[in-house]
Amino acid sequence: MSDSDEDLTKLKRRPRKKKQADQFSDEDDSSAIELATINLDLLSLDDFMKAYEKRPKPLSMRGVAKSLSGHLPTWGELESSSEPYPYTRMLQRAKRLARERNPEPDFPGDSLISIVAPKLQKDGPRKTVFTNFHDVCVSMSRTEEGVMDYLMKELSTTGNLDSNQCLILKGSYRDNNIEKALRKYVDEFVMCHACSSGNTTLVKDQNTRLHELRCLKCNAARNVQSASAGFAAQTTRRAALRAKQL
Repeated sequence: MSDSDEDLTKLKRRPRKKKQADQFSDEDDSSAIELATINLDLLSLDDFMKAYEKRPKPLSMRGVAKSLSGHLPTWGELESSSEPYPYTRMLQRAKRLARERNPEPDFPGDSLISIVAPKLQKDGPRKTVFTNFHDVCVSMSRTEEGVMDYLMKELSTTGNLDSNQCLILKGSYRDNNIEKALRKYVDEFVMCHACSSGNTTLVKDQNTRLHELRCLKCNAARNVQSASAGFAAQTTRRAALRAKQL
């Protein structure tokens, strides 16, 4: 064997040096384990930003692939995870802090208006009794006179309140007729168009004589017009009406 062959064998048997990438990965794993043990809930905003800047840069997209797969890890899995700040953990923390600092719901779905369903009874062939009219007005936080005036104009009829605070309407009406009129009343005189909240007040301005709807949640205000009477057919003779007036 020549000297050149011996030199080749020595070169082949020479031990390889460790890659720098392995060293960096080991350092990142150790720092990730240290950061994972930190209780994020006890950190202030400044400490949280400092710890976030010192976080190790991710070397792969494994965490993103897990989040895109649709699997939502449990709290135990998040605590034992090697990732310092997983997305789901920070999202849960942000939601919890937002609910603690803002007890009132800020979403439209959490502030829906709930109204008592109307109950009707027939009083002969020409009258309809709104038995729970008082409860419906209380659920909307509106006066009985205002709601009664709107219903009579919307339904083009007349009516009055009895001693039991029941609304007696002239004519035969069904539940869907009253519910449709109440929905229009809520949309125009109860619900805030800015935040869809039902916590509003209706006040009449003495100078402009217009009703102002003000929201107690977002402090938005708008002017609303009074209900106008619809078309009502005249069923009695004019001679009889003139005789009554005389």
